[in-house]
Amino acid sequence: MKSLTKGLVPSDYVIIGGTGDLALRKILPALFWRYLDGQITADYRIAAASRHEISQTEYADKLRPFCGDAFTSGRASEDAWNAFLSIITMIKLDVASGDGSAALAEFVGERSDAERPVIFYLAIAPSLFGAATGMLKSSGLVTAQARLVVEKPLGHDGASSRAINAELAEIFDESQIYRIDHYLGKETVQNLMALRFANVIFETQWNNNHIDHVQITVAETVGVGDRAGYYNSYGAIRDMVQNHLLQ
Repeated sequence: MKSLTKGLVPSDYVIIGGTGDLALRKILPALFWRYLDGQITADYRIAAASRHEISQTEYADKLRPFCGDAFTSGRASEDAWNAFLSIITMIKLDVASGDGSAALAEFVGERSDAERPVIFYLAIAPSLFGAATGMLKSSGLVTAQARLVVEKPLGHDGASSRAINAELAEIFDESQIYRIDHYLGKETVQNLMALRFANVIFETQWNNNHIDHVQITVAETVGVGDRAGYYNSYGAIRDMVQNHLLQ
């Protein structure tokens, strides 16, 4: 199987909010799988930036349970795990105060090539997006090679969403901004179109003449956990329905 990243230069990933729920449950495990598939190699670098001081060993212990399926499936080995951990750098960073921005700038400045892409992934609350991008700009990290990734929800209503997008546009060019919903990367979701149009049985039946209604069941095994503050502000409707499910 050919690597989907063939021909692409190695990149640096900076995950702001590196110890948060999104980073531990989704982003880092996904990057680990890409490492196992050879799409991310030892030439790549990952920085996990967090407000709290945390050692490499402590971070590995926090991350390991969320990568368990790679081991139970037989895809991962201890050597592969340790090799993946070796490309991760921990950085203490407070985007609100700017404390730690010098360490982040030093990490980015250590790139072997000035043209090397740098992806800044904001795995933090949308209310901090403005502070984070402002910090990146003041640290001289917003260059032509920089890319910005933000996840839903972008605000809690239309007005706050427009305000957040305006903040991002003040710092980054639109071509540098990637707004994503990790649910769209799920295999079942990605295969819906193929299932519909490439299947001779369903192709003629899946339309408004034969379908009475569509029911989507989301069976979650993970509760609110330590995200009560987030849910009190946004709620399940904004967190799940208007983005994950409707898309």
